[in-house]
Amino acid sequence: GREDESGVTAMKMPLTTMVVAGFVLGLLIALLWVYLSRGEKGKKGKKDVEVEEARSMLEEISQREKEKRMQLEKELEALRELKRRKAEEIENLSRVREEEEMKVRERQEEAKLIADRKRDEEREKVEREKQEIRKAFEKGVLCIFKDIKGEHPDVTLRVPMVDSVGNATTVEHMKSRIKAVWEGSPSEERQRIVLHGRLLDSSVKLRELYQQQERRDQPLAFHVIV
Repeated sequence: GREDESGVTAMKMPLTTMVVAGFVLGLLIALLWVYLSRGEKGKKGKKDVEVEEARSMLEEISQREKEKRMQLEKELEALRELKRRKAEEIENLSRVREEEEMKVRERQEEAKLIADRKRDEEREKVEREKQEIRKAFEKGVLCIFKDIKGEHPDVTLRVPMVDSVGNATTVEHMKSRIKAVWEGSPSEERQRIVLHGRLLDSSVKLRELYQQQERRDQPLAFHVIV
């Protein structure tokens, strides 16, 4: 009977040991699991922090790049505006230069026309003067006689520089012609002839008066005091 009890007792001791060992082992496993779980969570939290930091850095870099891009766009727009203004200035300068050149050409053409007109007028004047000089020597000097009192009408006639026998025509001879054309005019002795405000002596020759004339294509205008 004692041997059986000893056997039972011996069998109970290993079983208890096994139970305790199993409990301890389970506890160790649980602790290990908790430790491992905490480690995973720690790793995961650290990884999340790193990801968040990386995301923040990327956002910061992206924001800086965006700001740089906006600044570059502003600078490019400023350059475009400057280029546009320069182009407008060049266009305005070109237009002003063209207008000035056109005005210069117009003034030159106008000056040329005036010069041509004056040259033509001078040529015509010279030609008229030549013709009148020929007529003066061939047919007589064109003379206008005006009564200073207005009692007689103006008389225009050609007076030869010399008479039929070759004598030079004088103021005295012109007085005879005046008496012949103006009815009721006084005698030659009472007539006075004025040219350009100068009272003429009766002996002054018509040829001399004509040669002193500034415009020989114009008639000699005499004022007669009767």
